[in-house]
Amino acid sequence: MKVNPVSNRRGLPLLARVRALGGSGGLKAVEPADSRFPGRDFMSRFSLTSRGRAVGVVALCVSFLLLIATAFADGKQDFTLHNATGLNMNKIYLAPHVDGTEWQEFVIDEGVMKDGEDVDVTFDGDEAEDNWDLKLVDQDGKEYVWGDLNLPNITDVTIYLKDGKAWAKSKKTGDQ
Repeated sequence: MKVNPVSNRRGLPLLARVRALGGSGGLKAVEPADSRFPGRDFMSRFSLTSRGRAVGVVALCVSFLLLIATAFADGKQDFTLHNATGLNMNKIYLAPHVDGTEWQEFVIDEGVMKDGEDVDVTFDGDEAEDNWDLKLVDQDGKEYVWGDLNLPNITDVTIYLKDGKAWAKSKKTGDQ
């Protein structure tokens, strides 16, 4: 029994049509393993060339690297804290701006944030809260608190102290 290959609407066998068009990009025509099944899916007659496989491998590697980079990315809440108070700050605390949340101590590398120093405050990349409260404790044990800081929109916070009153100025994302 003789089986005819699947034909397109012009009556040419599909494999002959692909060859007549000069190939099709990174694909090459492959003869069916068993010509007794002419109704096989059209795409199963093609396999990727080495160039097509290389592009696929590169795309897979890039996807993997992006996944890894995202996993180790800094948090969107990262900011730089500048001390312009005239005092040393012994402790820095942060807490999500949610009722009942306990303060979490931020460890200062040198143990003390001296006047005029800057500290990079970094978060894990998976932290969900946007608004945070900031508390600083100076060398005399006095506490200074700023609340509801929308950290994803802030890149820098500078703290000031004059005549016993503290205030902070923030630099927003995109400001010069």
